[in-house]
Amino acid sequence: MADNAFQLMQIDIAATNIEAMVRFYEAVFGTTFNSFDIGSDMKIYSGAVAGMKIVMAPNEIAGVVAEQSRYQFELVVDEFDSVMDRVKSSGGSIREIEGGNGSPRIATVLDPDNNTTVLHEKL
Repeated sequence: MADNAFQLMQIDIAATNIEAMVRFYEAVFGTTFNSFDIGSDMKIYSGAVAGMKIVMAPNEIAGVVAEQSRYQFELVVDEFDSVMDRVKSSGGSIREIEGGNGSPRIATVLDPDNNTTVLHEKL
């Protein structure tokens, strides 16, 4: 089967604390989410990160049972220190930062639901 037989359409995230997750992705990644009412005082959110469509829904709807993230994004960032500040001020945390001293720094960060994202410093 050819590599082009499949195309990634979107990434769905089942969020435990959806309001905190929306604020985090908007603050850290510059995402603008549109919200859609789905009844029972619930909403789903649609936006994009690095050109990829992201759909975030309450975990009550998605029914995902996971102790920790089952996906991981790896992104290259221009303003590494600024992004690290936004992670911390937006309800996320930094698990570890490796590299430096002339080589790109690589950080593993966690969003409010403890999903990990790896951020690579662009030199």
